[in-house]
Amino acid sequence: KAAGMRRALCKIAQQTVELARNELTDPVKAAEEIRGQIDELAKNGPTQEIVSIPQMILNMHDYLFAEQKTDDSMHTGIGRLDGVLGGGIRGSKLCIIGARPSVGKSALGLFIATNAARSGKHVLYVSLEMDEAELYDRIIARFSGVPVDVIEARNFSDEQIQNVVAAYAEIGQIQLSISTQAQTPLQIRSLALRQRQDTGLDMIVVDYLQLLRSGRKTNNRAEEVGEISRALKRLAMELKIPVIAMTQMNRQSEMGIGEGGRMPKMSESRESGTIEQDANQFLILHAPDIRTVPEPWQQMAESCQANGWTFMLINVAKNRNGRKGILPIAFDAPHMNFFAFERDTQGG
Repeated sequence: KAAGMRRALCKIAQQTVELARNELTDPVKAAEEIRGQIDELAKNGPTQEIVSIPQMILNMHDYLFAEQKTDDSMHTGIGRLDGVLGGGIRGSKLCIIGARPSVGKSALGLFIATNAARSGKHVLYVSLEMDEAELYDRIIARFSGVPVDVIEARNFSDEQIQNVVAAYAEIGQIQLSISTQAQTPLQIRSLALRQRQDTGLDMIVVDYLQLLRSGRKTNNRAEEVGEISRALKRLAMELKIPVIAMTQMNRQSEMGIGEGGRMPKMSESRESGTIEQDANQFLILHAPDIRTVPEPWQQMAESCQANGWTFMLINVAKNRNGRKGILPIAFDAPHMNFFAFERDTQGG
């Protein structure tokens, strides 16, 4: 088997030289192709780590009963949501956040990323939805308290200028890296490995899944999106860190909105129904019509309206080995903040 791997490596090396010498070849795509072949070869190699049950017991005993306990959870910044998730989002998990267009999934993903980075975690944020300037405006809005529309218009009062400048000190300390160029899971993996080596890496956030490309030939778009979600799941398991990916819900999820604004279902992710199978956790963000909010939450919804916030529900629809439930929250869109209400969740 080792000899077979050497022969395969020699073949890949020869192919690498040929691609590098061909001036018509896109070097970035060539590098991705070669990296993918090496990854596939490594998966079947003799260096695969196998852990015995006795060794697993020793490892878990040290983890469970260590005198110096380490908090490896990524806290979302929404206390009630962390409670339902068992303290936050932990390593090796693929967490999907789904919502209809323009509901706020990108805002929630960036909120979770900045909150984790604010607590000292190293976070890689991959955005295919917004460029660096848009992301920066939203981060400034959250840290400075200046509304994002004022920041985008660059029309500040003297006090707002002081608030923005004061926010620089805190923003400069957070461990958040942003990429708007990665287009495939393989490119994200390359960035993640580089950051892990340079500074460390605790979490990856991808906004959003349907804008990625698999980098491989597939029969249809649904199959490609399914391959992308599986690749992100493998990445989380390989790096032993959580990967959070946004997903857009399909048109079918909008049926019946005029009759009560129903919450989307996990199976209604756009272009693929397999995303829910790959996810360890699946959160659905929903902004119901205030006139259709159930009685237990009506007062909360009215309070949001009075404060200029958006009343929302987060449905923890899937939480492998954990609790599920629906959580009422408030979204302060001008300042890119989310708040939880002091009320028990509904559901399991």
